[in-house]
Amino acid sequence: MRNLPIILLFSTEKLPLGTRIGHFADLKGILKNQKITASPLKFDYTQGFTFQKKYFSEKNKISLVLSHEEILSHNWVIQEEFKEILGFKVQKASLQFRGRSWEVWFAPDLPFSEGPWKLKGLPGLVLEARDKNFHIKAVGIHLNLEEEFPENLAQVFDEEKYTVMPFREVIVGETRFLENSYSAALANMPEGGVPIPKENIREDQLEVEFEWE
Repeated sequence: MRNLPIILLFSTEKLPLGTRIGHFADLKGILKNQKITASPLKFDYTQGFTFQKKYFSEKNKISLVLSHEEILSHNWVIQEEFKEILGFKVQKASLQFRGRSWEVWFAPDLPFSEGPWKLKGLPGLVLEARDKNFHIKAVGIHLNLEEEFPENLAQVFDEEKYTVMPFREVIVGETRFLENSYSAALANMPEGGVPIPKENIREDQLEVEFEWE
């Protein structure tokens, strides 16, 4: 694949994220000399699905699978607050999504309804997003890159290599994986150790709760 229309480079204080218009970007493959990484999602606008790789636990077996989920529409609240990021005037918007309260800044002069992770659907490119646990901010924008699409990224979403499962089913297995990992950590805690309580086993995840619960 050539003539990548746009690549967004994101850094984050907690979790490395990245996205590309229409698909995704792996920053290690594109900027080899920069200490920025990406956890990619694939957005297939032809089929209307988002694909992402997740850990899945079933019958004490842990595996990596591909989840597929319909591309979501969000109920954004756009506010009359402005600032500048990377030389672009950006506007503030907010969103309540799966247990997190997101505050984002989008650039109307970049007319792409895209952004990091699943934070899409605004009338401009999202250049910054934060909630109480995560802060994601664009550190560069490269237009019209003449780059070969990295082969290692194509393999990330190889449907012949990984089991493809519905997102809701994968979330059940992923939550089971988190619960098992937490229980194992408690069991291996040294005597006198103080466990960190978790009100919700998914509280450190980007998606804490779901509309079907």
